[in-house]
Amino acid sequence: MPQKVTCICLRAVKYSDSQSVATLWTRELGALAAVIPSGAGREASRRRAIMMPMRVFEAVAWTKPGRELARITDVKPVPAPMSADPAAGTVALFVSDFLCSALRQSGPDELMSDFIFSSATHLQSLGGTALANFHLYFLAHLGRFLGIEPDMGTYSSGAYFDMREGRFSIAAPLHRAALPPEQARVVAVLMRLSPRSLRLLRLSRSERNAILDAILDYYSIHYASMRSLASLPILRSLF
Repeated sequence: MPQKVTCICLRAVKYSDSQSVATLWTRELGALAAVIPSGAGREASRRRAIMMPMRVFEAVAWTKPGRELARITDVKPVPAPMSADPAAGTVALFVSDFLCSALRQSGPDELMSDFIFSSATHLQSLGGTALANFHLYFLAHLGRFLGIEPDMGTYSSGAYFDMREGRFSIAAPLHRAALPPEQARVVAVLMRLSPRSLRLLRLSRSERNAILDAILDYYSIHYASMRSLASLPILRSLF
């Protein structure tokens, strides 16, 4: 049956000369695998532009019980500004890639959808330092909706972050899955930032990649490994 959905395309893979299979995140249905027309015509080009990574759009999803793939029609853009920074496309690609792996089997979640869609809108307004930090902010805050949010009530200056326990401690844990105080401080700062204040977090390339490694390790401990993402090396080379 047809249903109007608000969604983001996380990944699209060519299935045949005339069709592609897209992985979508929708507010109404959660994760959705759908068949979409492909090709080289004007309409196909318009659809691809609308369904770029982390761009919010509306469509009609035709689903049927027992059928794994839905059908998507009536694709329409949701008016929003586009970032003038070409690096935004690389960040969007990585975030979409991450979400595709993290949310593959997830059902609808209103609060998580609010976070994803609002973050997608904010991403298009960022540049410079704020854009370079966006993926760290997004991954850190996404954990809240996946049940792996760090216990910020345990943070104090000079604390270590115990990644196994998801909490901060003054004494260094007796295992290696822990961040030293300086990296733990950055995690605490990230959890308290909003997209509008990301420019305030000043990190070098090596510091930024070290924090990204720490966040990916945290996901590997508590949720699922994201180390095989094809977009990860591209993101590292940029920031």
